[in-house]
Amino acid sequence: MRKRTMLCCSVLVLTSVLATPTITFAEDYASQIQEKSRAIEQHQQQIESNNQLLESLNAQKEENTGNLTSLISEMEKTEKEVAHLQQTIQQTQEDISKLEDEISYLKDAIAKRAVKIEAQVRYMQTDSPGDSFLEAIWTSESIVEAFEKMFAMAELTSASQTTLKQQKEDKEAVERKHQELNTQLASQGQRASELQQLVLEQANRRTQLETTIANLQSQSETANSQNAELQAQVAKAQELITTYKQQEEERRQAEQQSAIAARLSQENNHVASTLVRTEPSAAVVNTTQVSPVDNTSVEVPIVQSAGYISGGGHYASPSPSYIAAVNGGVPGQCTWYVYNRVAQLGAPIPYRKMGNGGEWGTYARSYGYTVTNTPQAGTIVSFTSSVPGMSYYGHVAFVESVNPDGSIVVSEMNVQGAFVISTRTIPASTAALGQYIHVGL
Repeated sequence: MRKRTMLCCSVLVLTSVLATPTITFAEDYASQIQEKSRAIEQHQQQIESNNQLLESLNAQKEENTGNLTSLISEMEKTEKEVAHLQQTIQQTQEDISKLEDEISYLKDAIAKRAVKIEAQVRYMQTDSPGDSFLEAIWTSESIVEAFEKMFAMAELTSASQTTLKQQKEDKEAVERKHQELNTQLASQGQRASELQQLVLEQANRRTQLETTIANLQSQSETANSQNAELQAQVAKAQELITTYKQQEEERRQAEQQSAIAARLSQENNHVASTLVRTEPSAAVVNTTQVSPVDNTSVEVPIVQSAGYISGGGHYASPSPSYIAAVNGGVPGQCTWYVYNRVAQLGAPIPYRKMGNGGEWGTYARSYGYTVTNTPQAGTIVSFTSSVPGMSYYGHVAFVESVNPDGSIVVSEMNVQGAFVISTRTIPASTAALGQYIHVGL
């Protein structure tokens, strides 16, 4: 009675520790995960939309930046043209100024020359011109000299006329040049006005492009900032989903532990009410570290019978502290013990899936083990649920020896309680209904 009380307390403590989830119901986890998944999907859609916007903004920035680069190049050319035109206008103005000086000089020379010629003509016409010619003749020493003097007088008048004519022609040429330069200066002035207007237009276009680029950059920064915030929210939501899943797994494992405790209790009640037990004369309680199904290390009591029968097989006594490297059984049950027992004796089972106790024969055949109905020491005996007195899950044990009357001596677990290793003799009538798995012992 005391032994059963200790076992019940241990199972209750183990169950109460493992069965405390953070969120009570599975639908709460599913609802939270679904909510966060929807949020992640919405955020990712917004991120994708922002990425498309960023592609468009980047394309527009690239286009406008190219236009701005071209415009700046055009503005530099315009500035050079304006500077060159200013130099040209200045030179034209200087040339016009020189021509005006030249025109002024020619006008003055022509005027003086005209006055002089006019005086000569008037002298020759009114001031006894004949006397002059006669005087030139009479004063000449010869006819040749007279003709020379007369020719010289005529040549002088003709030269004055020629000079006057040439000066007038020069004046006309200079005036034409002056007119041409004035026309050229007017054209240059018109071009200067056009260039000034072009400079203003280019400056306005540059301002517009720079404003557009700045706006596009601002929109890009806003979209990138939104994406960073959305990505942070996605990461947080994913982290929460992971947390919810972990909590759900903990809840599931807690429920599993509760089910195991109920299953252990049910199997123990069925087996205890029907099978013959070999009660130990005394019990030694040890504590060892075992790994339950949720892989969480807990301290659980292990009770070993002090009246083990090694029997005809002469196998080493079961070690309550030995745990197989590969163990697919549920801790504390018969399946868990048999994994440990055959591994302790040097014939470990490499397969984690052997099913419930009554399913071991079927799984063993599928893995290539020899399975017979003949009791033999060193084999694993599996009883299906159809065998009288067996639980819903069946039972499995290790055959330590076989008696001459066909009964078998087995070592097993969970007949006297979870994690309790015990030995007993099973009658020949029941032993004949078992399946015996040969593992090479």
